[in-house]
Amino acid sequence: MKREGCLEAKAERVRHDRYPRERYLLVGGSVEGKEDLRGEGYLVYDLADIEGFVRGK
Repeated sequence: MKREGCLEAKAERVRHDRYPRERYLLVGGSVEGKEDLRGEGYLVYDLADIEGFVRGK
């Protein structure tokens, strides 16, 4: 049984015919190991990343 809040459970509701492959996005105040997760294909951002985007860095 899958937990309601887990990404895999939510991905089941995505219309796969519209997307060539599954992608997950994780955003958090601070994410440890985000480079490792990015290496596994996840889109991972923390507040420092978002601040950089906003400021154009």
